[in-house]
Amino acid sequence: MARKRKENKRYPYISVKGTANQYLDACLLSLLDGPALCKSLVDEKALISKTNLSLTQILKQNVSKKDLVRELSPYLSEHYTMYNFLVQVAHGRFQLIEEINEGEEDNLVLWMENIEDAIKYEQITIFTYINWLRFDPRGHQYLKQVFEKYGHEFEQETGLILSDDFQLEELVVEKSEEESIDAEINRVIQQLQSIKAELSKENLKHQYEEVLEQNKLLLDSNKSLHDEIKTLKDQVKSKEQVTAKKDRDFNKLKKEFDSATKKLDKSMKEAGQLGGEVGKLRQKVDEVTKQMHQFESEVKRYKEEREILKSQVEERLTQQWSLERAALKDDYQRDIYKLQIQNQALQAQVENGVLNYSKQDEYENEIDILRKQISLYTQQLKKLEEESQKEIAKLRKQLDNSAEQPASSHVVEPLKKQEPEDDFDLDDILGELEENEPTPI
Repeated sequence: MARKRKENKRYPYISVKGTANQYLDACLLSLLDGPALCKSLVDEKALISKTNLSLTQILKQNVSKKDLVRELSPYLSEHYTMYNFLVQVAHGRFQLIEEINEGEEDNLVLWMENIEDAIKYEQITIFTYINWLRFDPRGHQYLKQVFEKYGHEFEQETGLILSDDFQLEELVVEKSEEESIDAEINRVIQQLQSIKAELSKENLKHQYEEVLEQNKLLLDSNKSLHDEIKTLKDQVKSKEQVTAKKDRDFNKLKKEFDSATKKLDKSMKEAGQLGGEVGKLRQKVDEVTKQMHQFESEVKRYKEEREILKSQVEERLTQQWSLERAALKDDYQRDIYKLQIQNQALQAQVENGVLNYSKQDEYENEIDILRKQISLYTQQLKKLEEESQKEIAKLRKQLDNSAEQPASSHVVEPLKKQEPEDDFDLDDILGELEENEPTPI
């Protein structure tokens, strides 16, 4: 059955300097097994015609994969349809490479190391590896050394011989335990054949049968050993896969540790720089703190001086107000005393009948006026004392609110003596009383 064609992405043909296209295309062809290659070639009659293959061989799949690769690889670059199909297959295989390097940084050399570990444990083929390098421009410089490293396996799988431009690594062939057993069996078989020849000559049939029985036992033992070897190989392969995964995990953790160490070193350097800045700031803070303490001392001293000045001013004002109030009080008391004397004199004249009866009402009116005047002066004296107390309290409040101004800047005016609100003069009243002396009866 011919493969179904789809409208897929078209890939350009990639050549790599220093590596023949035939070798690169052989790796593309090697991605498929023999039957799959035959199915994909059914519609490629032009390509088949350039080879030593026949369409009948292809249809019957009567040809090995090695022969297909060897015959098709020189002409694949001339047939894009087949080439593009194989490139699509290759990109499908690249998914396995991404899974192997999952979680790793995008570092080509690191990915190559992981891929080669996977090849060692048969998780991936060398052909997928080479195709991946071919279709990544960064991998072109490594293609030749990869061919040299895996050249013997490439020649064995494809049937192609690499040119002398490639210096292949020396092939180290270690004789396995299985091969040793096979060699021993072959040696025993040769001995048996030799014995058989001797028995046929000597007609020693019984000995021949014993030897055949031994041969049978050896073959059974060989089969058992083969089974054990296969089991051991499977166990070794499984352990190697686990070991490879642990190695990848270790490498990943080592990189994370190195990265964390670099970040720590950077943080330590930054911490050192910050420590220097903190030292400078601490010096500035110490200077500012020292200045603040000096300022607080000056403020404290200024407050103490202000309290002293406030006390002195308050004491001086209190003394001044006391003196002025005492003087005013003495003046009022003298005036009241004079009025009381006059009032008593008038009372005595009225009571003794010395005053004329016709002027008795006039003197009584004058006495009432004097009484009212005495009461008025008494009220004014009381009011003066109250206002003096209020003025002193007001001055004290002003002193308390003047924290920023010198106490000496407040000028205290002495309290003026308050005159009676009425327009009459006490001396005039007393003068009139003296002029209107009562006539004796």
